[in-house]
Amino acid sequence: MTSTPPVSRARVDSAEESTAGERTASTLTVRLFAAAAEAAGAETLHLPLEQPAALGTVLDRLPASASSGDGEQLGRVLRRCSFLVNGVRAPSNDRELAPGDQLDVLPPFAGG
Repeated sequence: MTSTPPVSRARVDSAEESTAGERTASTLTVRLFAAAAEAAGAETLHLPLEQPAALGTVLDRLPASASSGDGEQLGRVLRRCSFLVNGVRAPSNDRELAPGDQLDVLPPFAGG
């Protein structure tokens, strides 16, 4: 009886990263949390982004991207959110986003 050798986890990870990198080369990955995800009808959106754009410009496009959700509600939620670009807080809507970046949309959280 022969057994199949185990797949190297490092090999699987590098293949996944390669595929993800190709998919996001000309897109912006937007991860939405809590009320923002609910309003958008998705936890992740991939927006076409061929050239750098200001955060404010991208935020203006997000409600139209929420095709399975409620774009108007998403617009209201976005006005109260904080944003991270590649894990770093974006202090203003002038922050430039580039193709391949990741934008996290964080609504206010209550509790403690």
